[in-house]
Amino acid sequence: MRTAICTVAAMFGVYVAISGFWIAQAGATNDIPQLAAAGVAELIVALASLLGAGLIFWNRWVALSMFAIATLWSACVAIIYFDETVWIWCGVALVLAVSCAWGQKRRDPLDKRQRRPHLTEPSP
Repeated sequence: MRTAICTVAAMFGVYVAISGFWIAQAGATNDIPQLAAAGVAELIVALASLLGAGLIFWNRWVALSMFAIATLWSACVAIIYFDETVWIWCGVALVLAVSCAWGQKRRDPLDKRQRRPHLTEPSP
């Protein structure tokens, strides 16, 4: 599950980063500050998603917080700029956050990260 979340989050982060660069470049080239700001806002979503993808193998709760930040930030950007495409980014980040939390809850109770009682051999 971690590998799937990491792969989807990395592909999402790279795509949003490339899209954000193009939008920011178009805004800077044509002297449209709102478009440049929207591109930079997408880059922040991409950065949070890429950080979440990298951190998922270390700690799922930290990765979950990165995906939650990406969700909240993209929702704010979508509301401010009235951009329907950013709502898609918000949805993808929300799905990543929920899948990260769901994967944490369905973990085996005897997982290596949880402390197992040390079993010792009975003395004769």
